[in-house]
Amino acid sequence: MVLWSGVDVRDWQNPSSNQISNKIINNVKPGDIILLHDYGTENTIKALDTIIPSLQQKGYKFVTVSELLDKKNR
Repeated sequence: MVLWSGVDVRDWQNPSSNQISNKIINNVKPGDIILLHDYGTENTIKALDTIIPSLQQKGYKFVTVSELLDKKNR
């Protein structure tokens, strides 16, 4: 079982895409697993257009859970 860590934007409550992206971008830490939902709101999908390039610009890399756990166990 894998749970999120760090940032829970509660996107299921339908905040704006700006609120979602700002909360993640301003609070994420290396190694975090971010919980997002792809149903009930289109704001999460819209927020990804901001989140992904912003975090990549800050040097974050998106990996699978298996890759993340492997790196933590080294």
